[in-house]
Amino acid sequence: MSLSASSRSTNAAKSVYDYLGDKLEARDLVVDYEGLDQDLSEEDEFVQLRLLDAGRKYAGQAEAAGQRGNWVQCQLNVVVFVKQATQSNAYRPREIRDIVVEEFPPGLTFDLTDYDAEPPEAAGLIKVQSLINDRRLAEAEGYYQHNLVFLLAWLETY
Repeated sequence: MSLSASSRSTNAAKSVYDYLGDKLEARDLVVDYEGLDQDLSEEDEFVQLRLLDAGRKYAGQAEAAGQRGNWVQCQLNVVVFVKQATQSNAYRPREIRDIVVEEFPPGLTFDLTDYDAEPPEAAGLIKVQSLINDRRLAEAEGYYQHNLVFLLAWLETY
């Protein structure tokens, strides 16, 4: 049995990173993507994105064609880093936090893309279900940090 496009975790991760990463980069923010070897030591501020698997709930028959499926939930961990020594605005971590929430609000849906298709095409929808963690972290290694955790869900079929 081959996995459907909505069941491939690489498609889900790329879809999340492409959607939110593009939105943040358009707002002139530097994004630290999972799996890339980036040296961000010279950056005054950046946003780190990490997708964490959370679980599945069997949904039974998912489509009229008889495909079965599961609701997949995962967490998107977003950490805002602002270097202490270069910070001219004490509220900059909160400003960046507000940008992230503005671009990725609970209730938002966006395409889960099949990147194996030529050209890539929509294979489903990912929904931002809720913001489950929103807090300032302890200062560490010369950075102020703010942590956001979003709960995401989509239907995978097989």
